[in-house]
Amino acid sequence: MMADLDGTLVDRDAAFSRSVARFCEHHGLGSEVVPWVMDLDEGGYAPRDRVAYAICVRFPELRPSDCWSLLDDGGCEDVELADDVAAALDSLRADGCRIVVVTNGPTSMQERKMFRIGLDRFVDGWVVSGTEGVKKPEPEIFRIAAKRVGSTLDGAWMIGDNPEADIRGAHVLGCRSSWISRGRTWPHEDFAPTRVDTDVASALLGVRAM
Repeated sequence: MMADLDGTLVDRDAAFSRSVARFCEHHGLGSEVVPWVMDLDEGGYAPRDRVAYAICVRFPELRPSDCWSLLDDGGCEDVELADDVAAALDSLRADGCRIVVVTNGPTSMQERKMFRIGLDRFVDGWVVSGTEGVKKPEPEIFRIAAKRVGSTLDGAWMIGDNPEADIRGAHVLGCRSSWISRGRTWPHEDFAPTRVDTDVASALLGVRAM
C-alpha cells in the first residue's frame, strides 16, 4: 500500500498554518496575514521562491532569511500524527500489509516531518521526490516505491488527497486508489478513484477490508 504524506497521513496545512501564526506573532504582523500566506502557499504546491518573494514585497521590514526560514520549516515543528491514523497503520502492518509513503517535496523537510512524529515506526519505507529526481504523478516514483518495500504494483493501492499527483498517478498505472476528499467533490470526469473516503483512517481500514 502506498500513501501520500502531506494532506493524507498528516494534516500539513493545519501544521503550516500554526507555524505561520507563530511567525506573524513573532514579527508583529496581523492575524489577517495568516490566511493570506496560506492562499499564497496553495497547500504547499506553490513554488517556495514565489511565496518568499511575495512575503518580502508586502513586508519589506522582514529579512529574506526570515521568510525562507518559515518556508524551509514547512510546518515541520507543528505536524502531528493522529492517534486513529497511527492505530490504522499499526493494524494494517500487523495483518502483513507493507506500507510505503510516497511524497513530493524536499527530502530534508519530508523526512524531518516523518521522524518528528515517529511515522517511520509505522511504515515499511518511504520515497521522496527530492531524493529520487521524479515526482508524482510520474509513473517511475510509484515503481520505485514498490521496489523499496520488495513488492510490485500488482494489486497495489494508493491513498492520497491530490486528484492529480496521487489518484491520476495511480490510475495511469492501473493501481487501485482511495481519494481523501475532506468534503470536496471529485473534480474529473475522465478518471475516478476506486473509492472516496472523508479521512485517512477510514481509507486505511476500508482498503484493508477490500
